[in-house]
Parts: sequence; structure tokens; C-alpha cells
Amino acid sequence: MKRSCGKIILAAAVCAALFLSCDGLGFERSASLEIKLDTDSRVKTIKPELDLDIVSYDIYGSGPGEARFEAMGISAASYVREKLAVGDWLIYSEGKNAAGEVLVRSPQTSVKLIAGTTARVSLLCLPLAGSGQLTLSLSWPSDAVTTPAIEATLGVSGSEDAPTALTFEMTGGSSAAYTSGMALTNGFYVLSVKLKDAALSGHVLWSKVETVQIYKDKSTEETWALSASDLDDSYLPWLVLGLGSNTKTPVTVSLSGAAQELSAGGAMTVSATANPSASAWSWYLDGDSIPGASGSSLVTGAELAPGTAHSLAAIATSGDLAGSADAQFLIRMVSVSTVAGCGTAGAVDGSGATAEFNYPSGVAVDSDGNVYVADQYNNKIRMIDSADNVSTYAGTGATGQTDGDLTTAKFNLPSDVALDASGNLYVADTGNHKIRKITPSGTVSTLAGSGSPGSQDGTGIAASFSSPSGLSLDSAGNIYVADTGNHKIRKITPTGTVSTIAGSGSPGFADGTHDIAQFNQPADVAVDASGAIYVADNGNCRVRKILGENVSTVAGNGTASSSDGPALEASFNYPTGIELDSSGFIYIADSDGNRVRKFGPAGIVITLAGTGVSGSDDGPYSASTFSCPSRLAIDAQGNLYVPDMNNHKIRKITQ
Repeated sequence: MKRSCGKIILAAAVCAALFLSCDGLGFERSASLEIKLDTDSRVKTIKPELDLDIVSYDIYGSGPGEARFEAMGISAASYVREKLAVGDWLIYSEGKNAAGEVLVRSPQTSVKLIAGTTARVSLLCLPLAGSGQLTLSLSWPSDAVTTPAIEATLGVSGSEDAPTALTFEMTGGSSAAYTSGMALTNGFYVLSVKLKDAALSGHVLWSKVETVQIYKDKSTEETWALSASDLDDSYLPWLVLGLGSNTKTPVTVSLSGAAQELSAGGAMTVSATANPSASAWSWYLDGDSIPGASGSSLVTGAELAPGTAHSLAAIATSGDLAGSADAQFLIRMVSVSTVAGCGTAGAVDGSGATAEFNYPSGVAVDSDGNVYVADQYNNKIRMIDSADNVSTYAGTGATGQTDGDLTTAKFNLPSDVALDASGNLYVADTGNHKIRKITPSGTVSTLAGSGSPGSQDGTGIAASFSSPSGLSLDSAGNIYVADTGNHKIRKITPTGTVSTIAGSGSPGFADGTHDIAQFNQPADVAVDASGAIYVADNGNCRVRKILGENVSTVAGNGTASSSDGPALEASFNYPTGIELDSSGFIYIADSDGNRVRKFGPAGIVITLAGTGVSGSDDGPYSASTFSCPSRLAIDAQGNLYVPDMNNHKIRKITQ
């Protein structure tokens, strides 16, 4: 089974092989380097008066001895440099605007060049270090606000630290201003501004939540000159009713169900009540009317980006009276880190930063925080302990199917691992067409599979599989198998009896009863507490669900791409891994999309991490990169572990 990253291509004699390009083989003492270029692309709604569009990059490299190179004026998203000296190199780039001003620079990135190969590195350019100024001005109609009060905060985008309160100075009876001086560090900030009227019990008349960019030695400025219609649209509904001087007691509105914080992709149902009862409702998110929201409750949050702050308001009208209530909430930040793997293909044990893997394909996490890795091309099962030390758990490294103890057992391209409640570790031994079992005492045995490709149900070695690749267990200890080559989902009882759960055996796409449903090289499975089975249907670029005897599609339109949105409108790019958490969220390793995706009960698919560019950058979700993420595992704290196959690393997503 050949792979081009996430897309699985079956071949008669090869199972689960991963073929990568290897340019420059004719140069025995030189190597090539492919450099991916990118800039932090977060949307800035308030930014300095400066051309921030990057039109070209200059690339600088320093290597062994006196080896150097410069590549100037690169306008493409990638650049290839050939005939470079082998050894360790440091690479960085600078981005310029049309005027030739250097605005962004990447950190220096190290890369090892090996003779006859092409190495790849991704450079993310960030604004130059320094500090700048923020200046804000706000004015409003003098007859619309009796006792004005301004509440404003500024927080670092993506930070979990509490935002800083800003103090506006009144510059007249109906205007106010704020200036920071040249004291703000370069970067992106979340600004929240509210105009209230203390005479109306502090009701919010207008609010804004904006993303602000501060740039070195520049002033970022914004002015809001509000009219009565601005206030009408944002929380002063009695003016809408033509009651400009209305002194009646407004409607009292209360909100329930509003969370202070949501995980990325999470949703909340907010309900509003009014006294006296409301005859009509309207809702606003960050000052903008929410189309179609006219009832007393609202579901929101799933579509909002991680690391952002928001304000939700409900307005109730009752006859000629009105009132409002608002709630502020955050979407938790998502970040990516490397747990283990230096990025070079190999089999070295050791500390996380020095250990090596060779196309790791699947992971499982135990209750002590140990991570087990199906190290596919090393033919080994590795273990990463809670201190991030890597050791070989089972397998000699030689290709084979020998059972026995941990040090003599052999595997053939293991693709996935899964743990049961007793600590038994199960291995999808793809190249051997078997499911293996490793007991806590260290005995490796064959649970099921004859060793020859086939689709026979039965017990133990009387059953057969064809390139089984993904595993999951239910609470009773039954093992579910993505039988990739047979286009089926199989089940193994704890005693080794194999049956077919779903799939006709012919590649294709069809929902329906389990016997007529079709899959196309299913790559992984996950089981929830109710017994529903979710399938990463690789060749169909969809997420399927098996419930009882019926198969349905729960996400993906079948197009090989990585668009977010409502589940059945979203798309996946040859998904290879799937995992569930206890809150009902589904995580997808969107392998050819170089992303990890997420969706939940609200039915909205989001990108949890990964820009889509192939790379190995850690950091905030919006700047992180992967190269063919594969079968996932989640721990009790909600951390998601990702085998980053082409980077030879195990990554962690914290959310």
C-alpha cells in the first residue's frame, strides 16, 4: 500500500509504504533545500498607516565552514536552492512591501542537509521587534447619552492573560480619547470598547471588538464618530421606536447559559428572559446584528476563531419599552508543541529533542501520560514517558511477524496502536495483515489475522485482513479495525473472534445498511460511549458513522480540499486519523491538507491547527504547520497527540 501523504494507494506487494520525493540524487556531495515562505496572515481590523502587504522575500543561509547563500526578491511562496554543501544550515528570511521596506523577519531555523536529498523548511515571517502607539477617539450625539461611561480593554491576541483596562479621557461633553504613547510592544491585540449610559442602569449603547496591530515606531489610530443610527443598531432600541426622550423604565433582560470561555469549535446556548415579557427579540455579536436571530435563545460560538474575545447582546422590546443585556466570552487559544523527535528519520532513543522516529503513524496515551507510538518504518513500537523520554517498547526493528517477548518480537510497518482498560496494547500490524497484542507483562502475540491478505471472518489466525491500519476499542474491550485494503470495518472480540461490521468490500461511496454501504480505503476508526463508530473514510474524503446496522455521512462533501463550515458542506483532504473526546467533539487528521480539524454537536467544522503549508512550526494554531498528520490520540486533559509523519515527530495540540 503506497502513500502520498494521506492518500492511500493500494499495491499488490507493498503495504503502507510512504514514498517521498528525493531530488538531487546525481550530486553525491551536495543537497537541495526547498524553502516555504509565509507571513502571519491574521486579519487586522485596525492597523497603522503603512503598506503591510508583503510582495517579496530575501532569504539568507549560512552553512558549514564559509558556505553562504542569498536569494533576493523572491515573490513565490516557495524557493528551491540546489547544490548546497551538506551539513547543518541556519536559514532566515525577510519580507518587504512594494516600497522595499523590510517589515517582517523569520526566526533563524536550523536544517540538516544530507547528500543527494532535498530538505524542506518553512519560514514564518513576523513583524520586527519594537513598540508603537495606539490612539483612539470616540464621539456620540450629545442628546442621546445622559451620563456617558466608556469601558475598554486591550489584551494580547492569543494570550490567556487578563486584558488591560484602558482609560479614556473626556475631551468634551460628547467625546473621549485614549492614547498609549509609544509603549505597546509590536504584535496583535484584541480591543474591546463599550459606550454605556449610567443614567440607564449602565446599559451598553454601542460596542466594538477589534483586532489591532501595533507596529514598530508607528501610530495605530481609529476614530468612531457615532450617530443616533449607530446607537439605534447597537443597544438603544427605544430610539428605533421614535421615543428619543423616553423616560419610562426599560425592560429588564437577563441572560442564562452564557459561558465565560469556550473551547475552539465549542458552542453555547444562551437564553434570554424579559420583564415585562418581550414581544420581539434581536441579538448582536460584537456590535453586529445576527441575521435570523429573533427568538429568546441563540446557539453561538462554534464558528469563532481561537484566541478571540467577543460580546453577545440580546435586546427585548415590549410595546414602546425596550431593554438589553450582554455577556462577554473568550474562545480558548490553541497552541502546538513538539513532544519528541528531532525531525530526522531514524531510530535513536533518548530525550524528546534528540530522539528519532521514522514516519510515525499512530499513537495511544495511557492514564499515566505515557504515549505509545506505531513507528512505522522502524518496525517498532516506541514509548514516550511523561518526562518526554523516548524508548523502544517492542520490536527488534527487523521486518517480520515473530511473536514472543518485547525484545524479540517483530513487526512489519505497524500503523496504529490502541489501549484497553487492562493496559493491553493492540497493534495494527499493517504489512503482516494482522492485529497483534502486547500484554502489560511484555508478551507479544497475534490476536487475529492469518498473515495473508484476505477478508475471511473467523477466530484468531483463521480470520484474515488486508492492510489493517486504524484501531479503536469500546468499553467492553471489543476492537474495531479499519480494514483498509478490504474497504470494510471489522470487529474483534476480546477472545479474537472477527466479524464484519460494515462495508460491501467494493471500493466506492454509498450510505445505507451495513451490508450495502461502501467505503474507499477507510484509514481509521473511533468509537463513542454509545457504541457509534466513526470512520475516517480516506478515499472518499469524508467522515462516516456506523450506528447499529446503518451507515451515514456526518461530515465532508467528498471534495479533496480543506474548507471549513457546516459539516456536510465542509471538505477534507484524504483524512487518515479520527479521534473523539468525552464532550462529543470529533478530531480529524486532515493529512493531505496538513491540518487537524474539529467539529462537534453544533455541526461546524473548523481548523484546529495547521496553516495548510507543509512544515514543522510550533506556536499558535494560526502559525503552526504539519506535514502529513496521521492517527490521533487524546489524553484526559484534552491534549491531542499527533504523529507528524513526514516530520518524524510527535506533536501536541493544547486547547
